[in-house]
Amino acid sequence: MTTVQKAVAKKNKKQQDRVPQLILKQTGSAIRCTERQRQNLKGLGLRRIGHVRVLCHTPATYGMFLKVSHIVERLLELPGDIPLKG
Repeated sequence: MTTVQKAVAKKNKKQQDRVPQLILKQTGSAIRCTERQRQNLKGLGLRRIGHVRVLCHTPATYGMFLKVSHIVERLLELPGDIPLKG
């Protein structure tokens, strides 16, 4: 099972309602980022390079992603009505 599948399965256990989801992976270092960009990474729950998070797709989450899109990769975007399988 890949890290993306593990993250999706873990999130699916915690949250049963079908809201749109966004899967993000940190691909770059936060060393040369501004303090505000570091705070956005922290708000997204990304701690290190290679860390994968499954988040609810809200305007706030997507806005934070756009601010750090140069060091974060969007792996997948799941619509809310598709049931996830672990």
